[in-house]
Amino acid sequence: MLVRASTSRVVSFVLLFGGLASPGRLAGADASPQELRAKADAALDAGNYRDAWDIYRKLALDPNDDPKLVGHDLVRGIDALLCLNREDEVDPFRHAVVAANAKNWRLLRAAADSFLGTTITSVT
Repeated sequence: MLVRASTSRVVSFVLLFGGLASPGRLAGADASPQELRAKADAALDAGNYRDAWDIYRKLALDPNDDPKLVGHDLVRGIDALLCLNREDEVDPFRHAVVAANAKNWRLLRAAADSFLGTTITSVT
């Protein structure tokens, strides 16, 4: 039973961070981060949670993501995961984003707030 649970976690992690979103999978793969973020926001607001998740994950895990907006990408990515009933993927996603942006205090604050279920609308 322990081996099965451990294997399940490894498989989930690989699927989550193993590059499911190939370059051609996301429409507008050559789009700017601002365009991708706007597309993800629109998709999440329209109920297209999977599309939104794919884009937010790509943005938030990019260490070159806008330091002022990566927290937004994290929080909205978590929102998309929750809407997809994939709560078990929230913590691995949060940890991976923190690892990719460990020196960004805005992101660290957004990650901490996401543990509490609070959201910062703007941190400048």
